[in-house]
Amino acid sequence: MGMTKERVRYWFKNKRRIDRKHQNIQPQKKKKAVEDSDTIQLFLLILQKNPHFTNYGNPALLARSKWNKHQLTCWFQTYRREIGVPPKQGKLTDENLIDLEELFKEHQFVTEWESHDHELFVGVAAATIREWIEQKRQETMAMFLEPEELPCQLALLETSYRDTLVLRDTYQTLLLSKKANLEIEQVVDYFESRRVIDRTYGRLTDEVLTNVRAEVEQAERTDLLGPINGVMLSRKALTDARAIQFFPDLQNTYLPVNMSTDYKTWSATDFQEFAIQFLPRRVVSLFASGGLCGRDATFFYLKNKKFFDRLNIGSPKDQLNITWPEFMAVRDQIFFIKNYHANVAQQNGVISTTN
Repeated sequence: MGMTKERVRYWFKNKRRIDRKHQNIQPQKKKKAVEDSDTIQLFLLILQKNPHFTNYGNPALLARSKWNKHQLTCWFQTYRREIGVPPKQGKLTDENLIDLEELFKEHQFVTEWESHDHELFVGVAAATIREWIEQKRQETMAMFLEPEELPCQLALLETSYRDTLVLRDTYQTLLLSKKANLEIEQVVDYFESRRVIDRTYGRLTDEVLTNVRAEVEQAERTDLLGPINGVMLSRKALTDARAIQFFPDLQNTYLPVNMSTDYKTWSATDFQEFAIQFLPRRVVSLFASGGLCGRDATFFYLKNKKFFDRLNIGSPKDQLNITWPEFMAVRDQIFFIKNYHANVAQQNGVISTTN
């Protein structure tokens, strides 16, 4: 044609402009996307797993839905305008709700890894399962049913809560977590949530809570130490001989019968007397068979996974010799004792220097 590419483009561009001006070109209707039920169900499933989905140009989604990016964008934005702010849980079907209700009857608490195991059973995302269980648990607690009418785990926690209102010590927390098969943090969260509900409905005042805590402290202080015959005492006797009677600064800390705070000098018996007060006998038996003493207490720290695995050699995954919360409970106790011993040694040094 004897024309450059630029002149050809300009000619067509100018021609279209003139035709539009004189309305010589009839606007064509855009092809509407076919909204079949399978395609819509796919979109709803995507929103259920991710309510804030915006990857409209996903090649797999474009190929499966046979919609273009603009059509997908319009559908998702229109749907969000209709339902308002996307719910965190997504849209749950009646079947999902039935499955979640069945799951809640057996498990009133679920950890992150447990929720992933329940994904296939319920058919919704793990995050949705955790949020629904937590919300359902709060609603059940707010109904103030009798403990006998509550599901198993909640019944155990509710009965203990009504007896004490507060967690007395680490041993009570560990015992509840073992009975209800829960993490320690979940037990603590339950007690805090129940106190919030009681305050909201006027069933618990700060004065009542203060009196309860005072009664707990007084009961611990007036429990005098029984006779010691130089033998391994029972858990009850050792609990009665807690350090709080001798060291007010160690209100939540346990010591062996000789009340030594220099844990590095503890014998194997001292270490067992220390551990039996807040750990199950299964764990104390493990310490006894391994001959653990005070020097080994320094191996209980957060990043020492190697020592934790060594203690669990030969144990099945579903029944460990010592669980991670129990391992960290030892770490916490040693940490408090170490700080207290260091402060006392520093004070004694200052006093001797002054004299």
